[in-house]
Amino acid sequence: MGADEFRLEYTDVHNEFRQLYESMIEKFIVSQGASVVDFYRDLSEKSQDPTSQEATLGQIMLATTDFDIFMQMMRETRAGLAERKL
Repeated sequence: MGADEFRLEYTDVHNEFRQLYESMIEKFIVSQGASVVDFYRDLSEKSQDPTSQEATLGQIMLATTDFDIFMQMMRETRAGLAERKL
């Protein structure tokens, strides 16, 4: 398996993570008295300026659900756990 190839079960784990992440974000938005649709519409509109805080938030949210970034975080977590065991 090459450096950029991953086992299929990692895709399943990533999909479960994304569902959990999106569910938690949606629950938080609703708990603040907003609708999910309005939140994402407003975020999209305010993200037109790439230097805005909203654009940064949108980029962070997208990065959090990106498969490659997810796998990088998992590798770093595994390496950190291995170091603690030494």
